[in-house]
Amino acid sequence: MKRAPSIVLVILPGAVFLAVAADWARSVNNSETFILSRAKSVWAIDNFDGEIAFWRGTPLADLPAIKQHWWHEHWEPPYAYKTASFNVVSARESEWALAGFMITMQRRFPTTGKSILPSQLGPRVGVVIPLWFPALIFGAWTYVAARRYVRATRREQEGLCRVCGYDLRATRDRCPECGTPIVATGAT
Repeated sequence: MKRAPSIVLVILPGAVFLAVAADWARSVNNSETFILSRAKSVWAIDNFDGEIAFWRGTPLADLPAIKQHWWHEHWEPPYAYKTASFNVVSARESEWALAGFMITMQRRFPTTGKSILPSQLGPRVGVVIPLWFPALIFGAWTYVAARRYVRATRREQEGLCRVCGYDLRATRDRCPECGTPIVATGAT
């Protein structure tokens, strides 16, 4: 039995879209980095100037055991940098960039002495996503879901099939056009 998309499918992507847009606006002049150390890996999420970067690094062998912990680092200009502005620490590694997206193994890890020094991490990988991309995805999803919800609700109120729009005034249990079961509205 097909029903109209739930209002949750409109509200959820709309809320994510608003969160991404607010994060994008905040990231213009602020850099936020969250670092998490777990076992033999150090993870980071770095956000600055309309981009979000996900990092993974491996501590060097001579580094004492890192306890499982997380840190938050906040930077404002002129100390905040985009990933493409980070120092190149391993020029022989690869880097790929296109339209704000980037995958890098060349750049330093986005940490400082407050948590763990970038020089204490060996192999590292960073994946950068420009914030316009999730804003576009969730904005389009919200628009399509809202449009479908409104159309299905309007069709039901007008006595039409929610799926195909066929006039259901002469039928009781199924749409003769597409076979969708008719939901009783409680009206007599």
